[in-house]
Amino acid sequence: MHSNLLPDEFVAFDLETTGLNPKTDDIIEIAGVLFRQGLAVESFAEFAKPKKPPSAFVTQLTGIRAEDLTGADAVSPVISRFASFIGDRPLVAHNVGFDFKFLRQKINEFQLPEISNALFDSLLFSRLALPGLLSYKLENLAKYLNLPNLPNHRAGADAHACGQVFMIALERLAAFPEDKRAALGRLVTAQETPTAHLIRKVVPASPKPVKPKRSFRTHEPLAPRDEMAPVSGAEIDRFFESAGKLSSVVDSYEF
Repeated sequence: MHSNLLPDEFVAFDLETTGLNPKTDDIIEIAGVLFRQGLAVESFAEFAKPKKPPSAFVTQLTGIRAEDLTGADAVSPVISRFASFIGDRPLVAHNVGFDFKFLRQKINEFQLPEISNALFDSLLFSRLALPGLLSYKLENLAKYLNLPNLPNHRAGADAHACGQVFMIALERLAAFPEDKRAALGRLVTAQETPTAHLIRKVVPASPKPVKPKRSFRTHEPLAPRDEMAPVSGAEIDRFFESAGKLSSVVDSYEF
């Protein structure tokens, strides 16, 4: 699978943490999967030793036990090795803001070199490419797309699923009809972000929409009444419905 939107190389990554607060919680696992030309070719996965053992809830969710982390390195050298693994390749995560906020917090805490790679969010791209789904959680997207390896709240499996969702979303976006691609282009016109640059690759050459001319037909003027007249909800609905009174006087009316 390879669309003209897909970077030649990118790293899908995921973190497992002891909680949701980057300032007080710890990273306990970092994983990344290197995709090249749409294929997973290399992976990285390491535990990191937290300041305190993971809670029972975290262990139940991820399967990571305190004893799994006993011999692990501190998070600082793990992040350094992860930085070497990713190089300058684009990074993809599902809700990338959460994961990168954790990374940035630990990088600042331990005064590590900044990671300034381009960031892409598979959650955002799946919402654009697959509108109308009831849930955009990674596990639900994986089931909907019939991915062979489902995420399981472990960083390695989740990173791999994230990369697959990202690629499928780009494939779907590239296949959008011209009017939809033009609409996407208008959404990112003024933005200078990696996501905006990526989306603009599929914007048609003439993205300006052709708006239908709307005209209002003349109607008999309304006459004021001296007394108030009640209006039911059903009458209001009939007024605005697709074949209602408003549609009879407004060209190209859309319910």
